[in-house]
Amino acid sequence: MDDAKKGSSWSSTIAMITAAGTLLAALVALASFLVGQQFFGDTPAGRNPDGQPADGPAVTDTQGKRLNEEVLWPPSKMLLASSMDFDGSQGPIRDSEYPDTDVYQWFTDDAISSPHCMVKWTGAGVPGQNDCATLLATHGVSDHLSYEAGDRFCFRTSKARIAMFEVLGPTDTGVEVRATTWKQRL
Repeated sequence: MDDAKKGSSWSSTIAMITAAGTLLAALVALASFLVGQQFFGDTPAGRNPDGQPADGPAVTDTQGKRLNEEVLWPPSKMLLASSMDFDGSQGPIRDSEYPDTDVYQWFTDDAISSPHCMVKWTGAGVPGQNDCATLLATHGVSDHLSYEAGDRFCFRTSKARIAMFEVLGPTDTGVEVRATTWKQRL
């Protein structure tokens, strides 16, 4: 075989190897894209790749942590007298001791406070976990807050949960509220 044919054959072989490598790289890139788009996954219908419902934006607190709105215990009517721990799995624990106390009721000036941060809800309707988390991050205080029937308050618990209650009205021994705590810790 002469040198001209040898060089031409060598060039063709290199061109074919280069083409095959380019094609293989394109196939790998396409497969990676498809896997990233969940074309080859077992994502349930109606769900995003992270398992969350696909019917709306993700709910997150101000630091971007996803909030799932799952309650530790549902809205419950109770008497707030003295102090309460709202982290109990069966409901709040009355007359709790610091550092587990989440809310204090102050009889001398019809006020409440939380050592872990509290804020009065001024929006319309009943706030959800995200509403409370956002408002606490931007306006939460540990001061005494006065209350009256119909007021709603969001607060952080000693176990880093978000909770809220609505003041139903005063009683001889405290203040009646409807409260709930969300399960997720922030």
